[in-house]
Amino acid sequence: APAVQALVRARARANLDRLQRACAGTSLTVLDVQAGWTALVRLPRLHDDGGHGWARELLDAGVLTQPGELYDLPPAHIALSLITPEPDFAAGLVRITERV
Repeated sequence: APAVQALVRARARANLDRLQRACAGTSLTVLDVQAGWTALVRLPRLHDDGGHGWARELLDAGVLTQPGELYDLPPAHIALSLITPEPDFAAGLVRITERV
């Protein structure tokens, strides 16, 4: 178990670092991650549709996210899994930043 935990922890850390670098200087804001392997991200307001706007928009771009409302966040927030394989996470970030 310790070896697997170390691998998961390293992947989550690398993806979080990549996410924070990708969002720096943009209209995306990474909320503080205190634990776990999910990052919450605030995006610009797309439209008021109950919080699903960006999740749907990004799904159309080939990126699977969860709407922030599943985490009791207001609209224009998404949740990203930090344990996604690093190449897939990096490709998804490119699509997110291009779409936003």
